[in-house]
Amino acid sequence: MGILDKLRNITDQRRRVVANDLNRLDEVQRGLADKALAFVLGGRDATVLATISTLCKGDELEVAVAWLPNESPSWPRRRLLAQQQPFDDDFTKRYAQVLSAACPSLPDSAVGSDAVPSDVRVLFSEAFPGIRANTNRWPP
Repeated sequence: MGILDKLRNITDQRRRVVANDLNRLDEVQRGLADKALAFVLGGRDATVLATISTLCKGDELEVAVAWLPNESPSWPRRRLLAQQQPFDDDFTKRYAQVLSAACPSLPDSAVGSDAVPSDVRVLFSEAFPGIRANTNRWPP
């Protein structure tokens, strides 16, 4: 397998994880997931952040929560943010911005204080709590 094949495989895997995670935005507004995906993967149409923050009233994407269901699409998202190789700064920044926009108020379990920008708090809460062998899942 050549270098280009490896990079293509990384991109395809990243796209699958993000698409599966952001598909939950279609419950808020039809087509919103596709717009968010285009922004996260390619940086197109940043106005989607305003749309997401206006329409998302709950925590549709389970951002920075301490407990997740076993089948939640948030688990692959956390693994992707924590373990992506090679690390893509722009992708990570845009993904954190979308997650932050989708979560109107961060839960108490989110790291940091209100003095820290919410997208930074989201990134650290999602990527750096660690993916332990015995994760906090409900039901156990």
